[in-house]
Amino acid sequence: MTPNNQTLKYTSLAVSIALHAILFFFSFPYIKTVVSDSEPTLYSVPVSLSMSAPPTLEPTPEALPTPPPPKTPPQKKAQLTPPPAPPAKPSPAQTNQASAKSVPSTTLPGTESTPSELPGDRKSAIPSSPIVPVYPKYALNFEWTGTVVAEFTIDETGKVVGHRLIRTSGHDILDESFIRSVTSRHFEPKRVLGKFVSDTIQLRHEYKLR
Repeated sequence: MTPNNQTLKYTSLAVSIALHAILFFFSFPYIKTVVSDSEPTLYSVPVSLSMSAPPTLEPTPEALPTPPPPKTPPQKKAQLTPPPAPPAKPSPAQTNQASAKSVPSTTLPGTESTPSELPGDRKSAIPSSPIVPVYPKYALNFEWTGTVVAEFTIDETGKVVGHRLIRTSGHDILDESFIRSVTSRHFEPKRVLGKFVSDTIQLRHEYKLR
């Protein structure tokens, strides 16, 4: 833009602002008159207020509850007691049993029954302590196993006085170890009617590797 065109633009803008200012200055009195003429006119109207007392409310009497009628106790019905039944007559069998009970039993001399067992009796001999047969080391090395069954005779003092091999384990060393472990133990002898007697018992043991 050339300098002449820029000067002309600023001059036109200044002239436009000056014209708007002159128009506003001359039209201001007219705008003020129109605004003042358009204000509303207030009129005073007399108003009379009368204060009247509020109406008085009369309380209405509350209705009293009607008392319930008195309760009459229920009348108990008379229970009729049946007459006692007449005692039953004993049958002939009952009469015979009663007569038999009333007669004391008499035991003839020499016919007293002997008891079959007394306190402290023992049906068979038992070891005084647990029997733990020794597993021979030689048999362990070869891993020999088997079950031994033997019969032992215990006298009235609880001592083993005899034995008999019934079933072998298949190895003599195992059989002998079991028999030796039993015969070296003491037993509680058999007791019948308070007396110690000899007895024959059967024992078994299984040798097995754990």
